[in-house]
Amino acid sequence: MAENDNNLKKKALLKAYIASFGNVTQSCKAVNLSRETFYRWRREDKDFDKDIKNAEPGERLLRK
Repeated sequence: MAENDNNLKKKALLKAYIASFGNVTQSCKAVNLSRETFYRWRREDKDFDKDIKNAEPGERLLRK
């Protein structure tokens, strides 16, 4: 897979991750990538990892 293709898929994965409120499985399914690829990209690409960390949802529900 060409580097440019990976960059496009990373951008699409990031958008899907945001849209799914941080659900990795749903994000990967939306862009037809494996969870293994998601975590490998996080390990190998510091910029992608930073983007994912910045996109992680905060606390959505507070329990009493």
